[in-house]
Amino acid sequence: MRRDASFALVGDVGGTNARFAVADLQGARPSIVLTGAALGKDHESLAAAADAFLASAGLAALPATATIAVAGPVADGAARLTNAPWDASEAELMELGFTRARLVNDFEALATGVADLAPEDSVAIGPQVEGLTRAPVVIA
Repeated sequence: MRRDASFALVGDVGGTNARFAVADLQGARPSIVLTGAALGKDHESLAAAADAFLASAGLAALPATATIAVAGPVADGAARLTNAPWDASEAELMELGFTRARLVNDFEALATGVADLAPEDSVAIGPQVEGLTRAPVVIA
């Protein structure tokens, strides 16, 4: 099946669940066009869970790239999930046919995304203080 560079597989993989989505990369901001989840115990690896999600998605073309946030440290393109029996690697994802694959720590993914949130995506939990445009943020 052909790959479409306009779409990416994105995911959030923890100890119990593997959540996946297909993101449309066209336009000013990426948008989610398809979501799904699997129990980690139902698959032997992260790559197997991702492959099962894509196989069940019924897409005309598969996403060209993949970025997966994992619950565990990532070093040299590989991760051992903290609360799951999986080892994961970018190389293993590339074997599924992606042109580019990236694993990131889940906290890194959250922190990176904060800057892209719109005002309606956040809730103030303290007083509004003028002039603190670069103040710390909390992700919950």
